[in-house]
Formats: sequence, C-alpha cells, structure tokens
Amino acid sequence: MQGWYDHSADQATCNWLLGLWEAADSSRLEGIHVDDTDLYLAERGIVDTPEPGVPAVLRCRDAMEAGREQMTERGYSTSTAIAIASTLHGYTAHLRAGYGTYIGDPATGEAIYTPPQGRDVIAEHLALWERFMNERARRDPLFVMALGHYQFEAIHPFDDGNGRTGRILNNLYLSMMGAHHLPILPMSWQLATHQAEYYRRLRHVTENGDWSGWVTYMTTMTGYAAMKTTGILREFARERASTTTFLQEQHPRWPVDDIVNLIMSTLLLRPDDFVDAGLASPSTARRWVKQLQEHKILRRRTVGKTTYFAVYPLMRNIWRHRFYC
Repeated sequence: MQGWYDHSADQATCNWLLGLWEAADSSRLEGIHVDDTDLYLAERGIVDTPEPGVPAVLRCRDAMEAGREQMTERGYSTSTAIAIASTLHGYTAHLRAGYGTYIGDPATGEAIYTPPQGRDVIAEHLALWERFMNERARRDPLFVMALGHYQFEAIHPFDDGNGRTGRILNNLYLSMMGAHHLPILPMSWQLATHQAEYYRRLRHVTENGDWSGWVTYMTTMTGYAAMKTTGILREFARERASTTTFLQEQHPRWPVDDIVNLIMSTLLLRPDDFVDAGLASPSTARRWVKQLQEHKILRRRTVGKTTYFAVYPLMRNIWRHRFYC
C-alpha cells in the first residue's frame, strides 16, 4: 500500500477522497448517514444548501486535520483528543463534568457499563491512557492501537463524539508509529459494515474480558482497510494511465497532461473549471467537455438547476473498491 501511495501522481485527490470516506463511515457508526455524492457536491460548492448530515461529516473530516496539527504541537495527548472533539462539535469540548452517564443496550436501554464520572477522575484516567499510548517499548502498533481504542471508549471523556474522536486517534497513532504514512487510512468502512460485530466485541471486553477477540477483530479490520486502500490507489494509477494514452491518441493537439491532471483532481467538474485553470477559453472548454462525454470519460448530471459532470470511469471503479472489494 505504501509503495502505491508514495509513487501516486494523485496523492492530493486520494487524501481528499479517503478523508471524506473515513469521515462518512465513522459518522455512520453514530447514526449519521450521508450519500457520498452529496458530500462531493457540498465540497465542490455545486450545491448551496447541503443535505442533512453533510455538515457533521465535513466537521469530522476537518477534525482529522485538527488532530494532525495538534499532534505536531502536543503529541498524542489529551489535548489532541480535545482538539478533535472540539472540531467535531463546532465548539470547545470539555471533559464530562456531570454524573449519571452510562453505556446502554441500544435495543433495551439497559445500562451495560458506567464510565468514570467527574472531570477530575476522567482526567486521571486520560493521563494513564496517554502514558500507555506513548510508551516506546517494542510493541506491535496495531496491538496497542486496539487496546488504546477500547480504553478511550471506556473512559468516554466527552458528552458526545467519543467514538468518532477515538477512531481519528487510531489513525493518528498508526501514523505516529510508522505503521502507515498516509494522512488517513479508511478503517471505519469495515467497522460500519460490521457495526453489530464492532459493538459486540467492545461489549465482550467489558463483560467478559475478551481482549484477544477484540485485538484480533481490530487488527483484521485494519488489514482489510489497507487492502481496500491499495486497490483504490491502483485504480487511480490505472485510470490516469489509460485516460492519458487514450486522449493522446484521439486528440494529439490537446494539452492532455493538464486535462488529465484536472479531471483526476476532482470527481465532479464543470466547464468553468478548465477556464479557471487557465487551460481553455469558455467555448473551448465546452467543446472539450462535449467530446469527453462522447468518449464516456465524463457523464452529465443535474442537481436542481445546476449541471455538472462526473468523471465516470474513475468514480465507477473506485466505488467498486469502496463498497464491494
């Protein structure tokens, strides 16, 4: 996976895409369901009013960046967790101060587990968690990530957003320990797809001390995420190569490299994008888009009164890797 990423000409697009996916899937675990296309439309500014749930997912994506920035200043710490949770909420997050919080069965409401209560007690537990995660003994980072994720969930330091904060911290930890060097590894797709198993495994640690089952589950899901990401990176490379070769053969006078760079940098575009990039006049841009449609590289789409064009082969193939591979 790392080799494909390091040699990819589309790192920026992959980072953007994987970040959105991870945010969407992590949010889905918390009952926030958003269609991928709605996310892309909002990101590209194609729609004025985003669909419900989209702002929360975009804040989750922004929280990943906030966590990375805080890591450079404060390391893997409670401060980093607070910065992530604050970005998720859109306001400054504080450790839980009240009492009466419990983790319940989603079906019956029965209390399963009562996390630490009171801000001072929570801060003490987080200090222990922080020390454990930053120990430099020779340990498998996947093993430590799995243990730390459960510990953070068990401490449940915030009134809301603990799961999403913890899953962002997973990525930051693996990156910090050199397990991967991608800005984001989209681990939450596997967890959200097997949501009942994810929460069952967490519960079995709490009720039965089944650490072995939990660690095996989390490391397996992380491996699946790495394989899926490798497939997506390969798809970007394949689509770039095939599209470039095809356009060079069909349109030798076009600035093919610049056109391919533009269409690979976004999944959705409009003729004005070619103009804004300084590649063409409005009339030439419209002609290019028409011919790219004829070649089935772009497909026309409409939302409200706005028309945009989807980079069809790339979207079709990366969605196949996202949802089915």
